[in-house]
Amino acid sequence: MCTIFSIIFKIILITLFICSTSAFADDFNKFYIEASVGSPIKEISVGNSTVGAPGYLVACCSTGTMGDVNTASSKETIGLKLGYRISETWRLDFSYYKLNYGTTTWGTDFGDVGNWPVYRSANATPFRAHLSSNAIFASAYYSNNNTFLPKKFSPYLGVGLGSSRNEFKDAIEGAGNGYNTPWSKTKTSFAYKFDLGLEYEINKNIGINVSAIFIDVGKFSSDNYRGRNGSKEAISPYTFYSDLAPIYNLGISYKF
Repeated sequence: MCTIFSIIFKIILITLFICSTSAFADDFNKFYIEASVGSPIKEISVGNSTVGAPGYLVACCSTGTMGDVNTASSKETIGLKLGYRISETWRLDFSYYKLNYGTTTWGTDFGDVGNWPVYRSANATPFRAHLSSNAIFASAYYSNNNTFLPKKFSPYLGVGLGSSRNEFKDAIEGAGNGYNTPWSKTKTSFAYKFDLGLEYEINKNIGINVSAIFIDVGKFSSDNYRGRNGSKEAISPYTFYSDLAPIYNLGISYKF
C-alpha cells in the first residue's frame, strides 16, 4: 500500500517538474491551494462475521454478531489541497481529508442455543466507539470549459488514490459507563475517491468549488483485546468498513 502511494507520489512530482519547465508561458496561474468543508460521512458497514470474547456459547471462539450501526453523530468533513494545473483542462493535486464518524453506536448479539449467528436487536448488548480517519490522496482531474455553461463555470471529473489512518478509540461495551472496553487501534488502509464537481472562477486568483466526492477510506478495527481496570482478555476484533460514501463539498481556492 505504501509502495503504491510512493510510486504515485513520484510520478506526480516528475510530472509537475516537467510541466513547470515547459508551460509557464501560458496565461493562467499554475499552482493552487484549496480549503473545503463537507457534509458528514455516514455510510459504514460491519466487518467480521463474529466478534467479541469466546465463551458465551462455546469455549473455543467468539459468537457475537453486530448490527444496528448508527453514525448519526458524524461531524463535518474538512479538506485541504495543494495542486498544479498542467493545462486549462488537466490538473493534479495532493489532498488531505479529516473524516469524523463521531461516536458510532451498534449492538452485538452474542446469541443463544438455536439462535446463532442471527442478529436480534432485542437481544443485543449496546456498544459505542469513536471512529475517525485522516486520509491523503494523489488525484488527477479533467475539466471541460467548452460546455453550455457560462465561461467562468468548469465542470470536472477526478479520481484519487491514497492511504488512510483509521482510528477506533474510546470504545465501551454495555450501557451507561459500560462494563468492558475493547482496546483502541489505529489502522492504515488503502483509500480511493471519485470527484464530480463544478468550479466557478471569481477572478484570476480566486475560485469556488462545489463537488460531490465519493470516498472509501477502508477498514476500522478494535484491538484484539478488551479489558478494564488492568484486566486483559483476547477477543475477535470489532471491525467496520467504510463504504464508498458521498460527501458534498464546498471549497474556496487561491491560484498563484
